[in-house]
Amino acid sequence: LRGSWTVSTANGVPLGVSEVTTDLSDCLIEERFESSKGYEAVSFTYFDRVEQRFYRTYIDSEGERLELRGDFSSGALVLSGTDGVPGGAVELRARFETIGSGEVRQTVDVSRDGGATWKSGLVLEYSRQ
Repeated sequence: LRGSWTVSTANGVPLGVSEVTTDLSDCLIEERFESSKGYEAVSFTYFDRVEQRFYRTYIDSEGERLELRGDFSSGALVLSGTDGVPGGAVELRARFETIGSGEVRQTVDVSRDGGATWKSGLVLEYSRQ
């Protein structure tokens, strides 16, 4: 996953650039995303050996913070968590999977009923630069 990536929508519209690095003997994955419109985000992903679970913290230039946790399932890293929004909270489920030759797809699903039903919220495709 390390390296520079072009991030686009599922239908190919470029959104920005992501730089992925590792630290702490490859135990921490750091992603820095920048759009051409000035939006920035940083995420930190790590595996907790005691809990045997992945954790991801996402922080952006608009003051948004997400805390997700999860595991590998059906060949993909699947993380979930709760996001506070005006009027309540929503459940989020992010799926990271390798597609094609060296590309990664991130799919974010949203539930407004505590996880009973899910709706696709966002699909991002990462291509190596």
